[in-house]
Amino acid sequence: PENLNRLAARDRAYGLLSNLTKLGTGWDDSEAWFALARASELSGQVEKSKEILWWCVELEDRRPIRSWRSVTAGSYVL
Repeated sequence: PENLNRLAARDRAYGLLSNLTKLGTGWDDSEAWFALARASELSGQVEKSKEILWWCVELEDRRPIRSWRSVTAGSYVL
């Protein structure tokens, strides 16, 4: 049951992210696309994840995935 709940929650999150990025106002939100790529990867859709990540790269020209605040002296913080 616990594993089933996790799978159902992942599927709901995937559906929400998919709607947000494709139909909603988040079509140009690289963070949402990055989360969708991660959800696709976890569900075993590696090729789809790669396509989504390439879209993140294209969006990075306008809005980076991580802000410059993430860069500190000598290290990168995730």
